Amino acid sequence: MVNFFEKDYWEKKYYSMNKDYSSLVSRSFLFNGTKKFFMPFLKFKELQILKKYIKIPQNSKIVEIGSAPGKFISELAIILKSIPYGIEYSKSGADLNRKSFNKHGFSEKNVLEVNFFSDDIVKQYYESFDLVLSRGFVEHFDNPYDVVERHLKLLKPDGYLVVSIPNKSGLNKLILSYLNKNSLKKHNLNIMNIKNFLNLFPESILEIKLLRYYGIFDFYQFNPSQDKKRIYSFLMKIQKIIYPFYYFIPDQLSFDSSFFSPSLIYIGKKKRNI
Repeated sequence: MVNFFEKDYWEKKYYSMNKDYSSLVSRSFLFNGTKKFFMPFLKFKELQILKKYIKIPQNSKIVEIGSAPGKFISELAIILKSIPYGIEYSKSGADLNRKSFNKHGFSEKNVLEVNFFSDDIVKQYYESFDLVLSRGFVEHFDNPYDVVERHLKLLKPDGYLVVSIPNKSGLNKLILSYLNKNSLKKHNLNIMNIKNFLNLFPESILEIKLLRYYGIFDFYQFNPSQDKKRIYSFLMKIQKIIYPFYYFIPDQLSFDSSFFSPSLIYIGKKKRNI
């Protein structure tokens, strides 16, 4: 199985975030307020969607695959009154995740610094979790079917699987081709439509609860090349208007679109009769 991003990429990314950790946690929408208010609106609405569809007992174990920096799983655990775990194979990412768990009152020991594809993970945590979550993870591999299958090995019967991936098609693909064309090569673009995405989740094992494109147009997703940073900075000023607008849209009004929504999301419940 090919991982489009080398481990060194994540080490460098999370190393720089570790150095600026105090600034990172200050941008938590739920718990610290925010100076840069526009980014968290979309995340907060995502948390509310998961709260609506996921029904697990209090103190259930939940895990995020590729969990760094650890803020999202921490905040979701507080909303669901559950116990969070993180699986993160980069050292700097795991360190960042531990800081987040500590900040939110959870045990640092629940951060598993290990390769998700190691045999030890399945042996130790087979069907251990009431919720298995990954966000922006499976699209980094050439065989995402096997990646999803591995998610399911950690999931209890009647537990919930949540997988979201970016939507780098339509308008998003056009803009990213300009801002950072090389980034497209680091993602599995074949699964970024609703039909192919759904095919990742075996209906013999999972009962589908939600499948949709998700969110309003999002400049944040593009990760520009160095020579496009100034243009990107200008575009992010526009985003300050877009995020709050989306947050206050009533749920019955949908602006989700295959053309410009930044994400696809799947929620399924693992069947018992397998």
